[in-house]
Amino acid sequence: MIDFLKTTRLNMSIRLMRLSCLALLLFASTASQAQFGVQTSLLKDNILSQTYQPANIAEGEYGSFRYGGQAGFWLGNTHASLKGVFDENGYIKEVTKDRLISELKANEDLAGGLHLGFASVNVKFGDRPVGFYLDEYNTASARFNNPHTLGLILKGNGPYAGDTISDDGISARLMRVREIAVGTGWKLEQLSLGVRLRLKQGIRMLELNDLSYRLFTETNGTVVHANAAYELNMSPTLSNNKLFEFQGFGAGVDIGLRYQINETMDFDFALNNVGAMSWTTNQLKDEVDIEWKGITVTNLFVGGLSDTIDEQIDSLQAIILPDTVEGNRLLMTPAIVRAGFNWRMNEKSLLAGNIIWSPIKGGWHSRLPMISVAYQYEVMEGLKFGANAYGLGLDTFGFGLMGNYHFNAGNMGFDVLAGSDNLLGFVAPGFGRGMSVYAGIGVSL
Repeated sequence: MIDFLKTTRLNMSIRLMRLSCLALLLFASTASQAQFGVQTSLLKDNILSQTYQPANIAEGEYGSFRYGGQAGFWLGNTHASLKGVFDENGYIKEVTKDRLISELKANEDLAGGLHLGFASVNVKFGDRPVGFYLDEYNTASARFNNPHTLGLILKGNGPYAGDTISDDGISARLMRVREIAVGTGWKLEQLSLGVRLRLKQGIRMLELNDLSYRLFTETNGTVVHANAAYELNMSPTLSNNKLFEFQGFGAGVDIGLRYQINETMDFDFALNNVGAMSWTTNQLKDEVDIEWKGITVTNLFVGGLSDTIDEQIDSLQAIILPDTVEGNRLLMTPAIVRAGFNWRMNEKSLLAGNIIWSPIKGGWHSRLPMISVAYQYEVMEGLKFGANAYGLGLDTFGFGLMGNYHFNAGNMGFDVLAGSDNLLGFVAPGFGRGMSVYAGIGVSL
């Protein structure tokens, strides 16, 4: 009975810590591979393509007004397949945990996110197109060097009894940012240019920076010895949903151009989300070295079992989680660089090649740029289908499909878009290391 009581509360605390770490490292609350717009960026007449290529603000045939809304989700990692990750209503089976740990390797990257494009609006003032945008980005990313770091989160330290587990350079970031943006474009003889200014409202942020640890558990499990150094920054409130409350603020710039080399070949370049954010934070920064031998209760009635447990856990918390320090944290935004060529093979076919890279931590960060090839074909007037494949980047390889339908009704034009830059996580989870899906609509007058 004493063993049960003395371990229940500690196990609950550890379980909550493990679940929190797992959420941060893998999924969190969620700019996306769907954000990279391997296919969408090529639909230059579609307002939704402006998310990825600002030069498209100057493109498209419409009267005086058009609107678009979109959403996209993505998830990926560098080495492990996604088979079994979503099988049991959010519970991961033990066999899946073992497989994930065995497939992960050193220098592992994980990322996921959700993009909600509430409104993209273009208005013409004379011949000048102006764009207004309202978006929300939820992103989570993490990096660690030892696969058994994830093993500790998924399985606890029990399976590692008698072994020493260590890691260094662990980092993770969870962010939710709302943006209001305004931009414009110019269409010259062979050149299309576009610029956009993003104003950012920080809703929440949690950042684990350069964590290193060393953990040893005695073979019989009676003693745990750990030392670690870490820095944790977080916004004062992680559940903030108030529309006008700022926990961070910042700005970013998008620049895009398209140069028409000849009648069939274009060169595309875009530099998106170049900027920074300042966050109001609570900071935890410390180095700890602890040896945990459990709780000894000499008398069940004198002094009280509950008081003994409270004192032990409060002491442990004081060592691991010291008092926070209020401050500010300046973070670079996860900029995305893209460059490529578009070849109009004939009136119905387009072939494109792109290099896309997000070199800054956060978002879909990757050590290597993603190299993609995309093909689009207009099967009938207004209806296009596309297929794409890519290599390198975060999740190493991927294959996707897209469909876009444009039609007119009276004086109004409509676009319906749906697709995935990487279907492998859905259709071949034993092979795919990532997944994405996106959809959007557009209306023009």
